[in-house]
This record gives sequence, structure tokens and C-alpha cells, in this order.
Amino acid sequence: MSDTSTWTEKVERSALRMRRKAFEYTVKSQGGYLSQVCSSAELLMTLYSKVLQLEESEAPPSPRPFPGLPSDRRARNTQGAAYHGPKSPHLDRFIISPASYSLAVVCALSQVHRLDGRVSDTYTQDGGSLDLWPAPYTPGFETHTGRPAHGIAYAAGVALGRKLRGENGRVWALVDSHELKSGEAWEALHLLKAKTLNNLVILINDPRFEEKPAPWVEGWLKTCEPWEVEQIDGHKPMELYASSQVYSHEGPLIIHARTHPCQGMVYLSLAGLPLDYVRFKNSRERMNFESAVRAELYKPKRG
Repeated sequence: MSDTSTWTEKVERSALRMRRKAFEYTVKSQGGYLSQVCSSAELLMTLYSKVLQLEESEAPPSPRPFPGLPSDRRARNTQGAAYHGPKSPHLDRFIISPASYSLAVVCALSQVHRLDGRVSDTYTQDGGSLDLWPAPYTPGFETHTGRPAHGIAYAAGVALGRKLRGENGRVWALVDSHELKSGEAWEALHLLKAKTLNNLVILINDPRFEEKPAPWVEGWLKTCEPWEVEQIDGHKPMELYASSQVYSHEGPLIIHARTHPCQGMVYLSLAGLPLDYVRFKNSRERMNFESAVRAELYKPKRG
């Protein structure tokens, strides 16, 4: 067996375990950001397992309880970034923009042993640090993020600072295609046009059912010309790895990953459930969902 097939199979098995963990949480809690896990599982596992240049986590495997809001007596807690290791000049920085990916990130960190796997069972519990809507103290998140897409602008600022300091590590920003609707995403793009930030990689997860991307995505990508824009299948680890080896000279590297919002859970696309946040109208709907998806995720010989 080749080295390539070994690591790609490991990524695929880990992505399956991510989906299982997210499914169990969603059924137990009667709701969750499940489709975001379905679409991003292979992307996150490829990044953490093969692509990102990170050292070991500097944060505890079991996160500390919610530290409380910053005040004149309490400093701002930034423990979340510590799960990606030290901020050394030669290492990468990983900025996760969409807040709705919090469940996906928690599941991914547990797969790469940066977070205790049992801790994910406490996701969204009162008093904990594993929030439904993440903050800088949430494992894997460096800043407050959300629909306005300010994660892109934040990553651009980090990349500019690193370039001015002469650091050679790259800055990775994971964004969701829906964030490209916002004015802030376009403002950040114009900032990038004014600076040659070839140390920045913007990975766009584009989960959709139709073949053609949405108009706002096409417009955003067209405005990125003449930068390097890589088009990949986000569920194929080798395509993301190959694209990550491309280095742009004119500006940031843009990786546009086409994914499916119900990857690995076909029933999710048939059940008529809301995909922004999966939730159930009644116990019958939840039981039907659990039975159908469990049969998909726990097929024999699936790892």
C-alpha cells in the first residue's frame, strides 16, 4: 500500500468518525450544526493531518470551564488558538471564520488528539468552553467569528503583520461560501488587492446541491483574478493536499472546494429538515432520522 493511500484512507476514516460524533450529538440534543460537519469533515481532517504546519497543542486536552467575560479584573481569554500550538514564525496560523463550524472543529480536534475525545460529549453544556457560538476561548477558534465573514479580514491582517515581520509561515483561513455574500468579505478582498499577501491561503467550503456555484461566489472568485484559484472536490483529500502545494506570487492562494451539505448522510437530503441548523419538529421525525442515518453511518466494515 502506497503512502498516499495510507494517509488518505486515514483521513476518510477520521471524517467518518467526525460525522458519527456529530450525528450522536444532534440526536441527543435534538438539534445541531450537522450539515456543516458533513460538508467539511474531509477538509478539516486533511488540513490537520497533512497540510497545516503546526506543532503540538499548548492547551489542556480537557478545556477549562467558561472563564467569564473580560473585565478590568479579568483579561481576555485566548485559549482557543493554543489548540493549534505555538505562534512561531515558521509555523502556520489557522483562522476559522464560520461560527457554525464549531461542532465540526470540536470533532476534528478530538480526532487529531488535540482535544480529549470524551470532552466533545460536553459540547454546549452550561459552564463549559465548547460553545455552540464560539469565542476566542473555544478550542480551535482564534477570534469571534460569524456570518459577517470578518474572519477573512482578520486573517488578512494577521498575514500582513507576519509579512512585515518577515515570518515565512502561512496563514490559512477557512470560510463558508455563504459568508461571501457580506459586504465585509468584499471589503477584505479590496484590502487584499492593495497588498501582495502571498502568505495567505483562503479555503472556501462551498456546500451545494446544484452543479453551478451561487452568483455571489462566482463574482467573488472572478474578482480574485489574476491570483491562483484552485478548484477542487472537497471530499477528496489528495486534491486539497495538491492544491496546498501551490504558491501564488501575485496574491493569496484561493482554494474553492465544492462539497455536498449531506455527504455521508443521504437521508439528511431527503428528510426535509433545515440544513442551516438541523432540528426536529417532533419525536417521530427524530426517530425516523436516527434510524435511517444510523444505518448509513454504521454500515459493516466502515471503520
